[in-house]
Amino acid sequence: MSARDLAKTLGFEGHIQVIDVGANPIDGKPPYHGIYTEDIAHVIGFEPNLEAFAKLEKIKKERDM
Repeated sequence: MSARDLAKTLGFEGHIQVIDVGANPIDGKPPYHGIYTEDIAHVIGFEPNLEAFAKLEKIKKERDM
């Protein structure tokens, strides 16, 4: 069952607000990846490492296209 199917089954119609402090994806995809890609979550990320931040910005822009 996808995150979208689960949300529909539960009658959830909003967006989950996720704040990711230290958003650098060190070990792969973040735990909220499924709900983010299915547009169930709005993610606010904070990453002080400038190199990691630039990579996250690129991912964000690719998704918004």
